[in-house]
Amino acid sequence: RREEMEDDIHGVYRPLGRLLGERAAVHPDDLLVEALVANGNWADGNPFFGGTRTYGTNTIDNHTNNALSETEFDTAVENMQSFVGHNDEPLNVTPTTLLVGPSNRGTAFDIVQNEFRGSAAANGVQIKNKNKDLVDVQISSRLVGANAGRWFLLGEIAGIRGLVWQERIAPEFQDARATDDSDFVFENDVYQIGVRHRGEAFLGLPHLIYGGFA
Repeated sequence: RREEMEDDIHGVYRPLGRLLGERAAVHPDDLLVEALVANGNWADGNPFFGGTRTYGTNTIDNHTNNALSETEFDTAVENMQSFVGHNDEPLNVTPTTLLVGPSNRGTAFDIVQNEFRGSAAANGVQIKNKNKDLVDVQISSRLVGANAGRWFLLGEIAGIRGLVWQERIAPEFQDARATDDSDFVFENDVYQIGVRHRGEAFLGLPHLIYGGFA
């Protein structure tokens, strides 16, 4: 309401514009994570994540129902790097990013950022972490609640990635209804501001993403 803006002694409403900009900046990431969690059908009519998809005579298993752990991460990396396509040609997938929610942050750190493995040898000597810096870690605030245990290993081939964002219209700040000479403001005594942003998030090639659906 215009009166609230006029009487905003503590500046509560002043940062709204910046907040809208920040929300617009993460909008693509939010939609991409939603696409991952939804696990919709791919072009062949089967769920994107599964264990029965075939490329020629070769099976592509890009999912697990187990929680994130060092063992599960090793299996994911091995599977992605071992994927074979038509004519038995290696697909040469390079894992690049481990996407997790806040509750898996510590586990992700232990797996790919810690200098040493969590376990030690029988003589007490620490063991070097073979996965250190193998991939980046990205934390998504969308992987919480019922999706807190889900994790995804993202890969690429020659710059081609499994997560795809197609920008239709870049974020546009709209404040035509937030000026005192606006007919809308005059008639309603209310300011309206917003951001318009159009784009499409979707999953690309199944062998470029490994999903953990714990």
